[in-house]
Amino acid sequence: MDETTYEGWRCAALRSGDLTAYVTLDVGPRVIGLEFEDSGNLFFVKPETRGQTNLTGYHGYGGHRLWTAPELTTRTYEPENGKVDTWTGQAQDENPSLTTSYGFRPSLGPSMLEKTLYLSPFSGGLELAHQIHNVSPVAQEAAPWAITVMRPGGECIIPGHVTTPIPAASKLPSRPIVVWPYTRFDDPRFTWGNDAVRLQQNPLIDGPTKFGALVEKGIACYATDGFLFVKRFGADLRGQYPDYGCNFESFTRHDMLEVETLGHLRRLATGESVLHYESWFVFRRTVPEGELTAWFDDLLEETNSLRFART
Repeated sequence: MDETTYEGWRCAALRSGDLTAYVTLDVGPRVIGLEFEDSGNLFFVKPETRGQTNLTGYHGYGGHRLWTAPELTTRTYEPENGKVDTWTGQAQDENPSLTTSYGFRPSLGPSMLEKTLYLSPFSGGLELAHQIHNVSPVAQEAAPWAITVMRPGGECIIPGHVTTPIPAASKLPSRPIVVWPYTRFDDPRFTWGNDAVRLQQNPLIDGPTKFGALVEKGIACYATDGFLFVKRFGADLRGQYPDYGCNFESFTRHDMLEVETLGHLRRLATGESVLHYESWFVFRRTVPEGELTAWFDDLLEETNSLRFART
């Protein structure tokens, strides 16, 4: 881990081959930048707050951040304007994989839910562990909510409907598709396909839109300018996900698009924690034309072969 200046902030730079992540140290923690070879920053950084360190109240700087669900104004929007504690390879008895991680933790907010972001480079990508730890004297219900804000001009893509060959199961619902009050099904940024659901970031459309889903295959992509950002995440049906059962959500407006994943909703007693993992990959490739089911299957196999090959 090297210290550098990026997007106007003092940052930690973590490298995995041709992939470099930049984590803010003066505010956050946020992975404020992600670059692959000559891609430039694949993440959105809010121009009004770029490089700022003395702000008050909540500010959305951009990049990747850890929130808590359900979305409550008094708890979710805790300010993240202070310096970040960092360490390398802290021992974790319950989570030995985190001993190879770089840890980032902000000062405790009024919610008394301690948020920690761990990053572990591995051969071909990065693994992120998002931890919510309840240090308050009362139990709290919360889920980790990992939000990655992508630069404009691209498209978010998730696998479409998962079919089953079992006749009896075909009589039951298979997964939720969730919308928000401002979501319109005829919004031209959406493509509702059987093989994929696609949400385009369009700078010419000003209004926001959002959808959520249970993505059983645990994969989502953002394609931009010949680069493909791939996020892998859990899909465990034995637990309860927020927002009517969503482990994935995407929000867009005129200047950015968010690729969001969620962990299980848990009632955390004092001293209890919940963890949520993501694996990140970036490839130099475009999304093929036509049906995408086989393309997603190949991408799943490719990232499966990389995600456990830690260095």
